[in-house]
Amino acid sequence: MIIDRKTIDLLRSEINEAIQAVADKHGVSLKASKGAYSNGTHGSVSIEVATIDPGGMVQDRAAADFRNMASFFGFQPDDLGKTFTTPQGKTYTIVGLRPNARKTPIVARSAEGKDYVFPESIANLVKRV
Repeated sequence: MIIDRKTIDLLRSEINEAIQAVADKHGVSLKASKGAYSNGTHGSVSIEVATIDPGGMVQDRAAADFRNMASFFGFQPDDLGKTFTTPQGKTYTIVGLRPNARKTPIVARSAEGKDYVFPESIANLVKRV
């Protein structure tokens, strides 16, 4: 076996499935994230651990960054977890912020559970009560 990007991606996916039972047992979120490889013979994968709030929202670094810096990007801290619908009709839920990403700092999750990034202009689409 050669350890390359494709192998790390495959392993990360399988690791995420395998660690779900441990995450459920301890009431946290576990996610295999960053991976690295070298020379095709070895590599590494990081595991991120985060708490889950009573509403079921994972409290990872992106969520904390959103709460702390939302106003700089045209949002309110309580916009975390709110939904918006794109002009194409797809609905997303805001799950975090990448403050160093100049063009697409907002992280939002689709109904299928996949994360996407958006420009801060989506603040206009967020449903506020």
